Amino acid sequence: MAEQPSLTTVFSRLSRFLTVGALISGAGVVLVSCTSGDKLPPPCPEVRVDNATAQLTKFRDGAGRAAGDVEYRVEISGFKGSCKSDDKKVDVSMDADFIVTPGPAAQPGKVPAYYFIAIPQFHPQPVGKQIFELTVDGSDKKLEPRQIHVSDLHIRIPLKKEQTPASFDIYLGLQLTRDQLEYNRANVQPPQ
Repeated sequence: MAEQPSLTTVFSRLSRFLTVGALISGAGVVLVSCTSGDKLPPPCPEVRVDNATAQLTKFRDGAGRAAGDVEYRVEISGFKGSCKSDDKKVDVSMDADFIVTPGPAAQPGKVPAYYFIAIPQFHPQPVGKQIFELTVDGSDKKLEPRQIHVSDLHIRIPLKKEQTPASFDIYLGLQLTRDQLEYNRANVQPPQ
């Protein structure tokens, strides 16, 4: 790879498609092994989905938190990816799947939801967490789940001498408000 490594992590989205995904248990998953020429490829960074940020429940405005107050739910339903590395950087390509389910209090129009990709080793630098919009049109009042596929998420991680791609963790999650995070921590059961 002739491209010079950057000190920043580069994230980009290229396209979105509809697809079906499988439910994530919240555990870390290692991407397909990295490729780096003729020698045995090192493992890719581990991708993790924390149970507390794997889903979002949006209630209508007000104090109500009953099932009838739910405008919509969003879940991370799957992801897959691969990586390529050399001595100076690792390039990760990833796809992510989401399920958006309208609730009884659904409002017509755009459903605002955001997801993030974070690399804790770069915290608190701004490149340590990038937030992306997940665009869903909620104009029809059907209460059927919609599957959203986001493809071609790219992450470039600079490597220091003797550092391997597997020394980094990548977190995928839904960007939540403090109230949504507290709701998840109180109501979402951990995987068994």
